[in-house]
Amino acid sequence: MKPRKKGTYRHGVGRVYWSATLVALSIVLAALLLHNSLYRLVYYAVTTAAITALIFELKNHFAGRTTSFLSTRTQNTDSGQLEGQTSWKALIALFLLLVACVIMPLALAFVLPPEAWVILLVSFSTGVSLAEVFFYLSRR
Repeated sequence: MKPRKKGTYRHGVGRVYWSATLVALSIVLAALLLHNSLYRLVYYAVTTAAITALIFELKNHFAGRTTSFLSTRTQNTDSGQLEGQTSWKALIALFLLLVACVIMPLALAFVLPPEAWVILLVSFSTGVSLAEVFFYLSRR
């Protein structure tokens, strides 16, 4: 396996501080809500670790790309398209992602028990924020 090149962290350090604060608050919330069940705390820890690993790998994968997904393309003005036009495929993908983010929690609310619902929400917020902190530390 090839070692990954260390890149630079493109965002400000303030973003890392906010992420670290959110991680701490999410862990406190999980401890307060799930203190009476060891099984639920383990479920929270495993789910958080899985989400953190997934998001961290996605960040590392996409950080190596030179262009972003929503980057503007420079088109030839002779073909009738404007310079700097955003890709319509990227806009459709962004719209579908936003719709999925709204519909999925509502759909899961009808299927999952309330405890699992709370654990997944808190695990997701902790995992994404923790992945941001790890990503910053790996890029330093």
